[in-house]
Amino acid sequence: MKDWAFDGAHQPVYGLLSELEAQPTLLLYSPSWFLKRDAQFERIRRVEAKVRALNSALQFIVLAPTRQQSQALRERQLTAIHCNQNAFVDEGIFRPLETVIGRFNAVYDARFAPYKRHELAVTVDRLALITYRKDTDRRAERSYSRTVERRLASSHFFNGFGRNYQFLEPRGLNLALNQCRVGLCLSEREGTMWASVQYLLAGLRVVTTPSNGGRDEFFDSEYVEVVAPRTDAVAAGVRRQVLLDQPAPMEIHDRTVAGMQSHRERLFSAVQAYFSKVGEDRIFREDWPTVFRHQLFDNRLFGHDQAGAIERLNHQTAGAVKAGKPFVATDGKP
Repeated sequence: MKDWAFDGAHQPVYGLLSELEAQPTLLLYSPSWFLKRDAQFERIRRVEAKVRALNSALQFIVLAPTRQQSQALRERQLTAIHCNQNAFVDEGIFRPLETVIGRFNAVYDARFAPYKRHELAVTVDRLALITYRKDTDRRAERSYSRTVERRLASSHFFNGFGRNYQFLEPRGLNLALNQCRVGLCLSEREGTMWASVQYLLAGLRVVTTPSNGGRDEFFDSEYVEVVAPRTDAVAAGVRRQVLLDQPAPMEIHDRTVAGMQSHRERLFSAVQAYFSKVGEDRIFREDWPTVFRHQLFDNRLFGHDQAGAIERLNHQTAGAVKAGKPFVATDGKP
């Protein structure tokens, strides 16, 4: 589960763990930001202590986006495996579309927040933008949004801006990406940045600034260029990349999937080891097609207004587990 699922005493995850009580439970915790400060590691330790108090049979594993962060977690006596969250983007959704023409030189799929540094793209020709919002967007971010809308007004906004904003579901997002040639990654520090691997799976080349957080885990110098965090360097990188036609989009997609698979294998091994420990004879690898969702996230549970739906689903899950049959949602993937 993403770390924001544990913010606040009344998060549904705590109710689920209380319902499961002493049932054997494996909790996979995925940080959403680059781990460096002691306070960040201490927060993870506090979450682990809290969930263990709710469920005495719980095992807690942190999914670390890089080998270095995995080592840092283990040095602090936290159980961790090197498993980058970008490995859980659905390659069946994000893929090249042969019938779609790349009419934009570059696209930046990023929240309108200052750390995303949209200003570095101001001189990119034929630029497109995709954004998303959170219910918790602060005043500073709303102000930044207006700045981006003003400074990049000549860009194409795929899902609108201001009051005209529309959420793009995953397949619509893939269609938008396929209309572009290069994906931009301009932040200096964040988490793994879902967009970075979605670009690659859609067959786009990437121009990125140096960064911390783990987004470079699936990068390859054949189709990813690292440039200085300057407007001229970003624009020049895009111009160079749009002139290249090899590897082909489908090869970029396939090579990215191959890299993702090694991370999934580490997850399979960790879950299977837990199954063996608790006497479960299922093969998790065989369960994967059933349990896998894009980003390992159930799209029915998006937004603060879905708290009731989350609680109902958690109750169904706990009931199924207690009956000896894991609950599986039947409404298909997003």
